[in-house]
Amino acid sequence: MNILIIDDNEDVLQLLKVLVSATGQEVDAVNNGILGLEMILNKDYDLILLDITMPEFSGFSVVDKLSKSGKMEKNIIIFFTAAAVSDKDLEKWCDIGVKGCLRKPVDPNTLFEKINEVTHSK
Repeated sequence: MNILIIDDNEDVLQLLKVLVSATGQEVDAVNNGILGLEMILNKDYDLILLDITMPEFSGFSVVDKLSKSGKMEKNIIIFFTAAAVSDKDLEKWCDIGVKGCLRKPVDPNTLFEKINEVTHSK
């Protein structure tokens, strides 16, 4: 499986990359939303773990651009955030195509369960 991780926190980014790579997955990682969007538009990913709160170009902005370009439906995106997101807001993003939200810090088992859940329900 080919996974993209987008998070502006370098420590979180590297930890996730090591954890997910250890399961045998191919992982790309980038620390800002603009670069992440470019990568999504230029390469197919099986899953994208996307931080919501990033300076300049948030995870919400990434999803909004993908939705407006008609490319949202071909991507499996899980928000990954420490930010408070209401159930109502999350429902709105899920209606657009986001497959779920994991709260930081996340237990590795919870992370892998969610990855398994969304990638096997295509």
